[in-house]
Amino acid sequence: MSVLSLSGVRGRPTTSPADRVVRDSRVLLAAAVAVVVVAAWGLTQGVPVVVLLGVAAVPAVLALGYRYAFGALAAVVVLRPLVDGAGLPGVNPALGLAVVLVALVVALHDARALLLLVALAVPLALATWNGQQAYGAVAIEEGVRRFSAVAVAAVVLVAPVRMTRARAARLVQVAGVVPAAVALLQAVTGTGTTIGDVVRSQGTLSQANPAAFVFAVCAFASAVLVLEGGPHRRLDLAAVGYFSVAVVTTGSITGLLALVLLLTVHTVVAHGLSSRFSWAAMGGVAVLVVAALLSPLGQGRIAEYTATQGPVQEESSLAWRFNAWNRVIAAWRERPVEGLGLGAAQPGGILTDNIPHNEYLQALAETGLIGLLLFLTGVVLVLVAVAVLHRRGASRLNVALVVALVVGVAVHASASNTFHATPSLFLVVTLLAAALRVAAQEARAAARTVGAQVAA
Repeated sequence: MSVLSLSGVRGRPTTSPADRVVRDSRVLLAAAVAVVVVAAWGLTQGVPVVVLLGVAAVPAVLALGYRYAFGALAAVVVLRPLVDGAGLPGVNPALGLAVVLVALVVALHDARALLLLVALAVPLALATWNGQQAYGAVAIEEGVRRFSAVAVAAVVLVAPVRMTRARAARLVQVAGVVPAAVALLQAVTGTGTTIGDVVRSQGTLSQANPAAFVFAVCAFASAVLVLEGGPHRRLDLAAVGYFSVAVVTTGSITGLLALVLLLTVHTVVAHGLSSRFSWAAMGGVAVLVVAALLSPLGQGRIAEYTATQGPVQEESSLAWRFNAWNRVIAAWRERPVEGLGLGAAQPGGILTDNIPHNEYLQALAETGLIGLLLFLTGVVLVLVAVAVLHRRGASRLNVALVVALVVGVAVHASASNTFHATPSLFLVVTLLAAALRVAAQEARAAARTVGAQVAA
């Protein structure tokens, strides 16, 4: 039951859709006037534009935020990859704060969202406070960024929208269309980023590695849509290939491996290892991997990883990772239980100008054994929840989606900055939360069906 509805009056006449449109239009008009007035005053006082827009938008968010929460979230999820590498000051943090604000409005209407936000805000706040003393604003920014991912989950889980796996997967798919197109253009024109001896595409993302995982998740979302069926199944199958090629253009080994695991595990869990569909899917994935490794970009990456001496070996990303991981482990040993706090593994911290490229070691360094165990416990609880809901009647496709994401993310996180990249973090959380919500809906529907049959 909605928290706010507890104070409502029974028997209140319902409002027609036309009346709601008129009322919402009036609220938006009032909000537009507020934007103009506040912006005009603030600009004369030298207040940053981002702050002015945020303050002026508060009335509209409070009035309409709950009803249009998922639409607002969808806009941020699509926009975030587009501006990730643009270097626009304050825009990326502003989008994160916008999601948090929408989630807080949702929490005013639904106690479940409030409970989730509070439960995860406490450990994040402690880790932020722990790191703020040494790393200042960096720790606070990182704490808010991670909390914005919690906010995404809260909105997807309880926002007043008819949630389906297809709706969430379509949102993820749309979010990657333009960034992938830019990556393909960069590959054709040779205008990507030169790393070592190879030119790698990053699309509109900040760097090639996070771009690879974004495209891998978008390919996976397209595969989810293929299994869901629907009138656009062939286009969704083409989208799997489209995003897969985009992954290859990034030259990311971890991104390619994540793509293989996402597609393979999802298909096998959904259809079984012995099905023709699974074998056809695995055959397609095998062809993709061979083509990627035989491409000039793939050959360049293989040469980098297999060099035994010389500048190529010295500059290889694998050698760099081993060196960085040793330094992170040495720093973690100073405070193994509670960690060094958020910000320790960010640029300017342990590695001075980079991040660990291993989410497990980063969690150890920043949040200690306590933080890592809490995170792993959360992952296990998600797996258990979707399995229990499946036994109660929810579709096997929910299990396939969650298991594939957990496996793909787990492997990718072992050698890359999976959660440091906010766009991919938002996409993964959206899919996971949607699968849990849909599984719960299907389990309740199955229980009602059984109850009706028993009553009859």
